[in-house]
Amino acid sequence: MSIHRDSFIRDARLGSSCGSTNGFTLLELLSVVAIMAVLAGLLIPTSTAVRNAALRVRGKTQFKQWSLALEEFRSEYGHYPQVAVSGVMDTSRFLAALTGRDHQGLSVTGSAAVGNIRGLRFYTLSTGELVGSEEGIPRAELKDAFGNSRIGVLMDWNGDGFISGDEYVLQALPAGNSYTGFSPPIVPPRQGESARISARVALYSVGAGRGPEDYLCSWHP
Repeated sequence: MSIHRDSFIRDARLGSSCGSTNGFTLLELLSVVAIMAVLAGLLIPTSTAVRNAALRVRGKTQFKQWSLALEEFRSEYGHYPQVAVSGVMDTSRFLAALTGRDHQGLSVTGSAAVGNIRGLRFYTLSTGELVGSEEGIPRAELKDAFGNSRIGVLMDWNGDGFISGDEYVLQALPAGNSYTGFSPPIVPPRQGESARISARVALYSVGAGRGPEDYLCSWHP
């Protein structure tokens, strides 16, 4: 009788051991999913902020290079080129004045040269700065690091080293920004600043486009 009982207990233990698994229980799986959701909620905003910060640095560098190219044009010809229409950068004018070429890379002459009568190259475009095409003919738009094609331009036309007064009026970017759909108001001076910009060339866009705090301005540190 004892032999049969011991055999029954041994079989029961073997059966219990064979029936066990190493998988997760439903509760454990739900816990893992919850932890992953929390981590994602923490990491995604951080990665977005890091990306925007990197784009701001790249955008400021881009604007600085454009400003230097415009200054080189002024040094060569004695005046700034008219690269903007109603205070907003015009791609065709920018290309003609600062590269001596049109959208197709062809030399420009006459009035199309926007003052660059010698066809000099003051700026070399970087990859991604000129985006888009139209009916197979390159008609790309100049864009900033955030993908904005509406870029405001202000210049020190009277040569006093500041942008103020009549030079400070064409500041409102047009509606329908191609990247964010955000239409900003007139760019105000920062708190404590006078209504003038201590720069000869000022470039700006809506940046990430969430509001005025995202403006990308070449004259701000």
